[in-house]
Amino acid sequence: MGLFWEVFGRFYGLYYLVVGTVVLLGRAGVIKSKPIIHPTQTANDFMLALYKTGYFFPMIAVAYIAGGVAMQVPQTLPLGLAILAGPVAGITAFHFFLSKRYAWGMAFGLSFAAIALRHMDAFVPLWSHTAGY
Repeated sequence: MGLFWEVFGRFYGLYYLVVGTVVLLGRAGVIKSKPIIHPTQTANDFMLALYKTGYFFPMIAVAYIAGGVAMQVPQTLPLGLAILAGPVAGITAFHFFLSKRYAWGMAFGLSFAAIALRHMDAFVPLWSHTAGY
């Protein structure tokens, strides 16, 4: 079962690496991209507002790329998960509350959680640190 999770984790990270690269190249005008049409007007309005800020999508793209690259190396996979935790939480919430695509929200959130739980030991020092200031 270890091989499955290693391959799954790498493909999960590769997905974000590719999406981040495409978003960054699209914002830079290197490639043409069309906006995704979501099933609810609220979701479309929200995404348009984020797009109009000019900084949000490039910032997220950099996080996607950094997290995706980090997930390709076993030693830095937990760092990749930490980098992607915020964006994945946002994606999951977006699909549950705005787009109403519950299956998409569950797929993103549960996939991330499954990989993170496999590497929980790497995160234990975050809440069990004993040294003082």
